[in-house]
Amino acid sequence: MALRVIIVGGSIAGLTLAHSLRACHIDYLVLEAKADIAPAVGASIGILPNGARILDQLGIWPAIGQHIAPLHQSFVWSSAGRLIVRSDHPRLIHERHAYPFAFLDRRILLKILYEQLGLQQERVHLNKRVVRVGHVADGVVAHCEDGSVFAGDLVVGADGVRSTVLQEMRRQNAKSILDVGHRGSAMQSEYSCLFGISNPVPGLHAGDGHFTYAKGYSTLTVVGKDDRVFWFLFTKMSQSYDADHIPRFTEEDLQRHVARYGHVPISDTVPLSAVSERIQAGSLHALEEAFAPVWTVDRIACVGDAIHKMTPNIGQGGNSAIETVAALANHLASLRRKTPDRAPSLTELKTCLQTWQTERHDRAHKVWSAANAATRMEAGDTLYHRIIGQYMLPYLGSYLTDGMSELIKGAEKLDFLPVPARSLAGSIPYTSEGATSEMEVGMGRAWFRWMWVAVLVGAVWRLCVVCLVGADVLQCGIF
Repeated sequence: MALRVIIVGGSIAGLTLAHSLRACHIDYLVLEAKADIAPAVGASIGILPNGARILDQLGIWPAIGQHIAPLHQSFVWSSAGRLIVRSDHPRLIHERHAYPFAFLDRRILLKILYEQLGLQQERVHLNKRVVRVGHVADGVVAHCEDGSVFAGDLVVGADGVRSTVLQEMRRQNAKSILDVGHRGSAMQSEYSCLFGISNPVPGLHAGDGHFTYAKGYSTLTVVGKDDRVFWFLFTKMSQSYDADHIPRFTEEDLQRHVARYGHVPISDTVPLSAVSERIQAGSLHALEEAFAPVWTVDRIACVGDAIHKMTPNIGQGGNSAIETVAALANHLASLRRKTPDRAPSLTELKTCLQTWQTERHDRAHKVWSAANAATRMEAGDTLYHRIIGQYMLPYLGSYLTDGMSELIKGAEKLDFLPVPARSLAGSIPYTSEGATSEMEVGMGRAWFRWMWVAVLVGAVWRLCVVCLVGADVLQCGIF
């Protein structure tokens, strides 16, 4: 019997993996703990070109396109409502890589992913909370809370940051996990985030993105289709928490949070209170940050937030999960071609999965690190971060856009499917693989050199203005 994969979690990562396995003719099923595959929990998801291209390969992008308004420009504001910089960065990324920055309800994306499975929706089993994973002589079994058991050759945990599958993998193979040499980071939480979706707000327009940088907090606001407002309030908590002590917040906590930060400017004319008054759905959560050093042991693997949980500030959490899934599907498709009429042996499967982690690890870690660094820069975590965010940003110009392009163009794709014609229309081509070429390395180094030249010039100029003319003139915007 050929390879069979049990996907634990009907998440964006889990359902994208289901589509990918269907496309390469690998048997699968999905076990989802909840009763609803697309619950209305008030969360949003940002789709960037590196994730969009993979979804387009799977034929899903056209349906997503009906629910988005591409971003065209962004504004960065200070805590006093002063414009730090306006940028065409989103439009330029769209032109370069053929897909836009876009936001939509997470529920809508999950619904699209589920419905596009067509007749294979029957392979998605709801109300199946996996509580234990066990190895047997020639495979692996997933035990559910209701007593049902599902057998296969591989279990993939796409069950989120508190992954049962990852915990099972660690419990069964503690020594193997401790002995590996991959970089990792234990789970911690230093920031909270109020996620909100609001009805249209006067002064906020579709296609615009707004950021507010301050000391101890920041905001991100994206105006989507029909002027719906997707917004985030990031705040630094009073302490850093480890995995066992991460706080959970109540509705009362949320209301106090909104009241405390209602004065914060979303733009020069719109305060946070104007957005929160029109809220449709929202929730307050501590933001977990973790990067697992081991993604796979024997017949178990994990994807998405289970292994690289990042902060949402650069919108790469879901997109990075999609890339990791695509990379895994590529390796499983290759394994299936080698064993078309039988299930792979444990040795063959382990080699496949370990190669997948090795090849995917560094890029995933790079994105994870960038996201978490952005959170601290935007919320002015240290004097260094505040200087960059408040004073140096206007001088970075196209360098930030070039840096994002470097990240996007090296994205993973599904090797067993053709690239969409749409993806070839951008002015900067994607590399054929997720690996970074020597040319990219050279360009990346040049980008950093020029970035810091611009930073230094800008910082020295502003310092001279303050010393010779006065800070008041600087605040007027003349310099």
